[in-house]
Amino acid sequence: MAKILKIDPITDGVRYIIKFYLESEKVAKHFDASCLMSVREIYRPADLYVKENVLYLDTPNKDMTDHIGTLLKNTIDSTAIIP
Repeated sequence: MAKILKIDPITDGVRYIIKFYLESEKVAKHFDASCLMSVREIYRPADLYVKENVLYLDTPNKDMTDHIGTLLKNTIDSTAIIP
C-alpha cells in the first residue's frame, strides 16, 4: 500500500490546499497522473500537482477541498504501489 507520511491542509485566503507527503516523488507523480481526471470530474476548478514527494490538492472551495481530499486519501491508502 502507498504510505502517506503526513497530511497538511493550508490556505492562502483564496485557495484551499491539502499537501499529501508521500514516500517518494515517483509515488506522488503516480497519483498525480492517475487521479487528476477523476478529481476534475468531481470539481472542475480543482488541481493536482507535485513538488518533490508532495502531492498538492488545490481548489478555490474549502468544502470541495475537504471532500476531494478525503476521497484522495482513501485512494492513496488503498493502492498497492510496486517499488
